[in-house]
Amino acid sequence: MRLSNDFFCRKQEAVKEELAQRNWDALLMMNPLSIYYTMGNKGFHLHWERPVFGVISLDHAPVLMVANDVYGHSEGKALSPVVCEVRPYQEYPYSGTMTTMEWAARMLEDMGLKGRTIGVEDNFIPIQDGVCPPWYNQIAAAFRGTVHRGGDLVAKMRMIKDEEELVLVRKACHYADLMVKTISELIEPGLTEQQVATRARAIVAGRMYAELEDIVPSLSGGRIVGGSPYMYAQSELREERVFRPGVPIIINCGATVGAYHGESERCGIIGDPTPRQRELFDIAMECEIEARDAVKAGVTCGEIDQVAKDIVTGAGFSYWYGVGHGVGLLGHEPPWVREHNPMVLEPGMCITIEPGLHVHGEGSFHCSETVLVTAEGHEILTPYDGIHRLDLP
Repeated sequence: MRLSNDFFCRKQEAVKEELAQRNWDALLMMNPLSIYYTMGNKGFHLHWERPVFGVISLDHAPVLMVANDVYGHSEGKALSPVVCEVRPYQEYPYSGTMTTMEWAARMLEDMGLKGRTIGVEDNFIPIQDGVCPPWYNQIAAAFRGTVHRGGDLVAKMRMIKDEEELVLVRKACHYADLMVKTISELIEPGLTEQQVATRARAIVAGRMYAELEDIVPSLSGGRIVGGSPYMYAQSELREERVFRPGVPIIINCGATVGAYHGESERCGIIGDPTPRQRELFDIAMECEIEARDAVKAGVTCGEIDQVAKDIVTGAGFSYWYGVGHGVGLLGHEPPWVREHNPMVLEPGMCITIEPGLHVHGEGSFHCSETVLVTAEGHEILTPYDGIHRLDLP
């Protein structure tokens, strides 16, 4: 499962529309997420320290600039299904007699952009080696024209998922839920987190390989399938990593399909919880459910977070967690559902709802659901509720 060529073409046209509104002539992208989102760059996972440049211009066909190393790995095959031109450079930080960024600036000018106005994405992978200045600064100094910071252009587009993206997010959420279910069924007193997580990963990864076609890696981690659970527990279990009755457990899982993420998280206790644990759990669940029910288009991120905060502080506890974050090509990305954030939720945004309650010495109680903002309200993408309670199998 992956995005179609039509998707990338649509996003390129959307970038051009935004360029025209800003009176810019082109956008230089250095964030591999942006490049994948608009060009389907197959070399995104080979980024490393070598920058990959993507250029979308009003008057020139799209251009992809990559290191010879990446270009050579392609063996002459197209690095992108929709880019019309690929220009390789020798090596970072120098390409011949000039720096890589000076070379990129000359390539932009060769595209007819000399003396014109471009947007340039801010640094995605800063190189802190004491020798090379930040990439944006180098481009701004070398390009013979006007340069504006353009990191927000594609980032804003990515917050609103279209139907093709939602197919992948929903599928990723399905496998994230499956991971939680599998882990909850495997947990037994005496087993370690690593033992349970390894078994669950093998089961879910096997399902993904059997059920999905044309799997692509994760942009953030380079892994081929999601099935990438991590699990942590509270109180004394944090040191031992061995499951024991009576200790709060949080199972936090993610999955990646077609480079898009899903997140599912549940908490519980092996055996019989104490009255105090039930009290803390009930407060945490009220916090989550009320915050989730408040999600709808037109509400700000800060307003959602305030709902959760009021419940926790009203019960006499400190509010440690924000409500959540966006989900997409990254597991954590805008919009940030945090206190005082004035960003308004819009249909097509995918966010997590994961506020909770942490009490020193007693543990943490919270769950996470991935939610799609819709015109009517919201859709829960991780509906598995098997351990949304305090009694694990």
